[in-house]
Amino acid sequence: MKKNEEENNKLPDEVVRYKDNPDGFFDAEEYFNVADYYEGEIDVDSAIAVIRRGLSAYPNDIALRYEFARLHIVAGDLIEAERLFNVMLEDSGTVDSEDILGIKLMLAKIHIERCDFISIDKEVKQVNSWIKGVSDDAAIDSFLDFATSFYQCFMYSYAIDILKKGHKRFPDNIHILESLIECYVKDKSDYKSGIKYCEKALDVAPYNEKLWFKLGWLHRYSDNYKEAINAFDYATSINAKAYDAWHAMGDCYVKLENYERACECYLKVLSKKNPGIKDYNLVADMYNYTDKFSKAREYYNKSLDIDEDNAEALFGIGMSYFLDSEDKETNASRAVYWIKRALNEDSDNEFYWLVLGECYFITDNWGHAIFAYHRALDINPSQSSAFVKLGQAYCAIGDYDEAIFHLNKAKLLDPDSRTVAISLAITYYFLKEYTNAKYYLMHAIRQDSSADSVFLSIHPHAKKFVENVKKLV
Repeated sequence: MKKNEEENNKLPDEVVRYKDNPDGFFDAEEYFNVADYYEGEIDVDSAIAVIRRGLSAYPNDIALRYEFARLHIVAGDLIEAERLFNVMLEDSGTVDSEDILGIKLMLAKIHIERCDFISIDKEVKQVNSWIKGVSDDAAIDSFLDFATSFYQCFMYSYAIDILKKGHKRFPDNIHILESLIECYVKDKSDYKSGIKYCEKALDVAPYNEKLWFKLGWLHRYSDNYKEAINAFDYATSINAKAYDAWHAMGDCYVKLENYERACECYLKVLSKKNPGIKDYNLVADMYNYTDKFSKAREYYNKSLDIDEDNAEALFGIGMSYFLDSEDKETNASRAVYWIKRALNEDSDNEFYWLVLGECYFITDNWGHAIFAYHRALDINPSQSSAFVKLGQAYCAIGDYDEAIFHLNKAKLLDPDSRTVAISLAITYYFLKEYTNAKYYLMHAIRQDSSADSVFLSIHPHAKKFVENVKKLV
């Protein structure tokens, strides 16, 4: 009993009174408040029952009638909700213009939920005439409300149509412009128009960092990376803690292959509260791209401090050793340790297997290299580079039939590959099939004049053969 009393003390007075005596006296607003309480408790049936009682006492109260119809939408009874709103429209002589507008917008929402495109098309055309007779504030809210209904149902083109009408009437209203821009961002079909409206919005609110961010976003996805960087730069100059803008700017620099500037941007993101694994990994990736391998490992390790089993960071450390050309064989052996740890966490990553194969290839560990390349092909049988490396590895151990088999597989996937051609030439020469060796060496030299030196690095005593082939090219 005491617990119930404590709970009741936290409730509005009218809710407590209604629970004690639902047949007692309540004014219209109190019925409305009690229904609102039940809706908040996700008890829509009780909310409807409360409003029904209210209407029995105040049958002409517009707010109660509107709420009764609206709650039927919440309950999923769109047919009854539509009937109730239409009855209210028929009684429009007792309803003011803003209430009529509200009713029409609710009917439009019902048609949106039901995907009744015939009614939707008609209502979109009529919305200006609906909104003419109301105050500016009510009109702006109505444009935004109607557009939001479409937006929430992913009908962005309809939302854009509504907001463009609203913008025409209220060209400097920043809320309409912001909503219009957001629709273009989500719609992803007309970035050019989105950019145009973003620039209009910035004329109204030039120091709005979110608008600059969205302008950058629109430029970025239009592949205008330099313009995107300029916009993101404005956003970060307004707010140095605009971490989304720093991140997006870094992504644009990556697209432009300016990894040093990308790294600077991603480092800014690390200033935020509680940066995550991906934030540290991005910085580390950039250090790998710029050959600052010890710095890369430093930041991958910061990522591992958060999650010691993070595959991307484990592989990243391995990759930093693999890319480090100083003491290549020793670093390849170090890379193996880290890449195998990454594969313990993500064994279906074909790229991890390919790089592991490369590490074994560098150290002449042919059996392990062949196994790794086969695992990559198990995951993705269309990986031509794995077939090439398998061919080269089999050639290295003298299994020329297997080498030819895998190199021909690579040739089917990438018929114009210079690497495949020179590898086939080298292998056929080992087999003393000189006609085939000549054919593929000619093909390789036509694609790359330095192919002969690659061939001679494997077959240094074949100078005369190479000279004869070059005469035929």
